[in-house]
Order: sequence, then structure tokens, then C-alpha cells
Amino acid sequence: MSSSPENEARSSQYERSWALLYRLIRLNGSLSGHERNVLYWNRGDGTFADLSAVAGLDFPEDGRAFVTFDFDRDGDTDILLNNRNSPQVRLLRNNLPTSHHSVAFRLEGTASNRDAVGARLVLETASGRHLTRSVRSGSGFRSQPSRTVHFGLGEEDEIREVKVFWPSGSVDIHRGIPADHLFLITEGAEDVVARPFDAPPASQFERDWAEPAANPGRTGIWLTEATPAPALLGRTLDGGAFLQERYRGKRVLLNFWATWCAPCQVELADFNEHRAALEEASLVPLLVSVDEPSEHESVRRFVRERELPFPVVLPDASSVTAFDLLVRHILDQSGELAIPTSFLIDQKGNIVKLYMGLTSAEQILSDLERWPDDQPELLERALPFPGRAYVTRFERNWVQLGDAYAAAGLTGEALATLEYAVEAHPKHAAILDRLGSMYGEQGRWQEALATHQAAVELGLPGIAAQVHLASALAELGRLPEARAAATAALSQAPDDTEALRVWGAVASRQGEFEAALPALLSAREIDPDNPETHYNLGWLYLQTRQTTDALASLRRAIELAPDHVEALHDLGILHAQAGAWDQASSSLRKALEVRPDFPEAHYSLGLVHAQQGDFTEAESSLQAALELRGDYAEALADLGGVFVETRRFREALPLLARAQGLKPELVQPYLNAVRAHLALGEKDNALASLDALLKVRPGDPTALALRERLTE
Repeated sequence: MSSSPENEARSSQYERSWALLYRLIRLNGSLSGHERNVLYWNRGDGTFADLSAVAGLDFPEDGRAFVTFDFDRDGDTDILLNNRNSPQVRLLRNNLPTSHHSVAFRLEGTASNRDAVGARLVLETASGRHLTRSVRSGSGFRSQPSRTVHFGLGEEDEIREVKVFWPSGSVDIHRGIPADHLFLITEGAEDVVARPFDAPPASQFERDWAEPAANPGRTGIWLTEATPAPALLGRTLDGGAFLQERYRGKRVLLNFWATWCAPCQVELADFNEHRAALEEASLVPLLVSVDEPSEHESVRRFVRERELPFPVVLPDASSVTAFDLLVRHILDQSGELAIPTSFLIDQKGNIVKLYMGLTSAEQILSDLERWPDDQPELLERALPFPGRAYVTRFERNWVQLGDAYAAAGLTGEALATLEYAVEAHPKHAAILDRLGSMYGEQGRWQEALATHQAAVELGLPGIAAQVHLASALAELGRLPEARAAATAALSQAPDDTEALRVWGAVASRQGEFEAALPALLSAREIDPDNPETHYNLGWLYLQTRQTTDALASLRRAIELAPDHVEALHDLGILHAQAGAWDQASSSLRKALEVRPDFPEAHYSLGLVHAQQGDFTEAESSLQAALELRGDYAEALADLGGVFVETRRFREALPLLARAQGLKPELVQPYLNAVRAHLALGEKDNALASLDALLKVRPGDPTALALRERLTE
């Protein structure tokens, strides 16, 4: 195992490593590299023999804990294994035929604790051997041993005496104890209760499992909390687009099947036979074929030959992935989307029950009669056995489910899931905070701000929500509020790398470069592998014209996060300032490959093209920037400049006038307007443009010099 960080500050590398490790576990991966379990036999002479393979215990699973106890009460100990991956539990019964003897004791304290934890038994056999065992309560990792104390006697079947040393300090001695019994001994009592061991099974391969009694109320899995069904995208059998909206407001049985699946064929025939009853119950079976695209003609033929009257969907791969992730989540990663699998969906589009494997129309109709009307009734259906519930709040881990969708690239599903969770649990701060972060990743900063504010107001533990709130405020240009939020986070955790980074980034945007630099350098020292910190440093160095440091920081940010669009954009600007036009163009194009809707990158690429004299490409890039952001004053000004360069003076003037109106402090729109008016022979209009510029910037040297020249 690797060492934990030496301080409490967050480390992005450490957090990413844990996230990847957790994902490996959730996907049923192996941490030990499938290292097999081992079982050793104590030979009694100080040596051990490896019996792992002979005993059949050498499973290649990630074992986490085990206990030995007499499961079948036949006098020998059995083993219960717990694994990190599936199967999570294994019971190994010791059914080997043997003539050896044993004895077991169950103690009950009176003056001592009732469970007799800490009591010590010393057993003396007829041959004079002394065996010692203690009653323990926590001897293993993630395991609790049985408090029944078991002694193996080998060939001996006589016990001379048993001494019990109780935690209270008293000692009881019992004689005349026969072998092959379980004894109940009470502290201070002379008599003991004996129970002979059960007879061992006739054969080690005996299987005496009774078929489970039919229980129609427990077939399938009622969910403890209704869960929105992922969007179902795909085509119908005739090639048209499948419209899921048609089924809103209806109860739906979503059945995943395939033509090659024998149980599916039985199930579909049963649905067809009971179609009238299903229709009368207002249920729509919707058949989702998971056959390969090359087999779609076989699907059409199958449906036609069996005269299936139900709608059939040929789903997109993303939809199948989404349902598979949902099943894994519901089953805590111990299963997957097997065929057939069916989902019972309510009128709101939420799943209330999951059927794994073959089910029947009769079962489904029975469930429809018992349809839960509200969440408490659904919870009652979902509990696996009757009894008194002391815990009645079984919330789904919505953040985990949303992150699973997001990790698979299903951003829409992730957002829809978290939005549903917030509606269902409006006071759940952790869900609000994660939804806000996801909004931020989508550039939806107003929505991110609202959800982060709600999470902070609800008192989400830690400082993450404060840092996220500061980031959202900064993105919206509300820098004083962003700085206050980042300062509040730092007051709680002065060495937190994210709080330092955000504070430094905000201070940089406020022009306080000297104050920002130490915070960002501290963040980099604590967490040298955080790409955002390197980007923020690169931006600061770019503004302060420290070209070498800016280049190193931006390149490191891109090395850590190759798709960091802001770093790619600023690196392009840095190359452009150095006149390295090809490198600038390459970096900006890479940024646009990652995020085509990045207006600043289109604008900067337009300037690079203009500097190279390629006005056609410059115009195209600037137009793309304006399509994404219509009030982009700088893009309007420079597009007007491109029109002036290509002698389209009348087309340039409206663009330049609009740029002046949006950002009066910009110099370039006025100067480009002067050039356009002079080219058109409109000297008075050119002077008027200069006067307008001088009203905004009275001492502008370029405007003063140009006006003096025009009025000579």
C-alpha cells in the first residue's frame, strides 16, 4: 500500500488515484491481481503445509475477511469468506470424512459480561495434552469470529477437565466432559447443558437444498426509491427514429431481449399470450432488441414470424450502456444488464421494479395489482422480508450514479439524474454541490452558482462547496464576491490547494498579481500535478509578460491535461505574440477541436489569420466567434478591420459602430472607422470618429496625432 499524504491538504493526484481505484472496485476489478487464497495446515511440529488447492479454497478473488465456525453443527469448523469483488460471500462446508473428535463450548457470563468476551478455557485431555482458547470479539480485519470456542482433539475422545477463567476473576472447573458435544457453560453454575453434534453428511458431495417456496410478492427487485429511466435512443423496425415521448404518462414494461436468447423467446411468447390482460391493465410492453446491428433483419423476421404486436426498439449503444450502468448501480456492482432483463416504469418515466432473467406476464400482472402509490409503500415492497423497520430512509447514492454516467461520457444522463435527485431531495447539500460542478463543466455558470449557493447555505461539511462557489462567481465576473468565498474557505483550511488556487486566480483577475503569485506558487508546491494551478500561473505570467515562465506553466498544464482548452488558447496567444504563427494556429485549432463552441479561440485564430494576411480565413473565424457570442465587441471591431483591409468599407462601418456602442473604451473600432471614412473620401466623418475616441480617451496619442495631421 502507498503512503497517505503527510499533510491534510488536498492533492489532485491523490484524489484522482482514489477515484480510479474506487472505479476499479465498482467495476468488479481485482486489486490483488487475482492472487489466490491460501490455507495452511499446522503440522504440530512448528511447520505448516499448504493445502490451498487440495481444500478447494484457492479462489482467485480479492479476499477481505474470513471466519471459521461450525455452520452445520457437525463438530468440524467451516469457513465463511468475504471478498471485495464478487462473489462477495462464499461458504465452504467441511465435509471431509474423518474419525477425529472435537468439542465446543458456548459461555455465558453472569458476574462477567454476558458474552464472556475475554474468558479463557484450558482443556486437558486424557493423555495430558493442554489446549487453550479464548473467547474473542474482533480478531480479524472486517470480521467477527463466533463466540463458540472449538477444540480439535484428533484421535483422542476423553477429556480430563476443563478450566474456565472468567473475566471477573473467578475460575470454574468441569470434569466428565465427553467429546463430540457442544456445551453451554454458565458462569458459577455447576451443571452444563450438552448437545451432541449432528451426524456428518453421507457424502462430501451431498446437495440437500430445498427449492424455494414460490413467493410472487418477492420476485424481481422493487427499488427502495423510484429512479428515472435513462433516455432510450434508437430506431424503430421500419427505420424511423424512436420517440420515447409517446410513452410519457403510461406505465411501461421495458424488456431487453435478443433473438438468440432462448429464455427471451419463452418470455415474449408469454407476453404475447397475455397481451389482452396487459392491455387491460394499461401496461405497454416495449421490446428493446440488443442484437448486433448486422442482425437487425433477423430481428424484423423474428417479430414478423411470431406475430409480436408490441413496439420494438433498436437502441443506440449509448442507451444500452446507460441501462447497464444503472443495473450495476442498483445491484451494487454485483451484476450487469443480462438478457432478458425488464424494467417496470411508472407514468413519470421512473423505474419502480427490476426483473433479472426470465419473468412472466402473470407475475407482472400481479405486481400491477399491488402497484405502490407513494414512496413509503414502494419502500415496503422493496424490503426483502417482513419485520419492524428501525431505519426507514434508504436513499440512493445519486452522486455515485451521476458520476458513473459522466465517466461513461453520458453527460445528459448524469445531469438528468442529479436534477431529478435535487427535486426529490432539495435539502441534500452533496447532491446540490455535485450538480453545480456538473453545470460548471457545461459552462452553465448561473445554474452552477445557484446550486453551489444552496449547498453552502445548507452547511455542506468541508470547504469544497465554498471553493466551488468562488469558482462560479469568478466565471460570472463577480470577482469581489468570489474572493470573499475563497477567503472564507482559506480561513478554514489555509493549506488547501484548491482554495489557494481559486483565491490566487481571482486575485489575478483583479489585477493583484503580486498578491496572487505567492498563493498560486504555494498551491503548486502542495499539489504539483494540478493542471488548473499551472494554467492559472501561466495566465498570470502571460499578463505580466514573463514569457519564459508563462510558456513553461502553460505547457505543463497541457501535459497534465491535454484537452485543457483555456491553456491551449493562451499558449496560442503566447506563440502569436512571439510571431510563431504556425504554432499559434496549431494550438488554437487544438482548442477548437476540444471545444468547438469556444468563441475566444475562434477570435484569436481570426487575429492570427489576419496577421498572416489570410483575410478569408480571418473573416470566417471572426464570424464563427460572433455566431457564438453576438455581443463580442472585439470580434466586431476586428471583423470591421478585415472588411477595411479587403476594401468593403460600407460593410465595415456598421460593425465598427456597434463595437463602439458595446465597448466605448476600445480604441480599434474608432481607428478602423477613420480608415474606412477616409477611403470613402469622408474626411468630416473621419474627424467625428476621432473626436468620439478623444471623448472616451482624451489623451490618446494616436488619435491626437492623426487629428492634427487631418486638420493641417
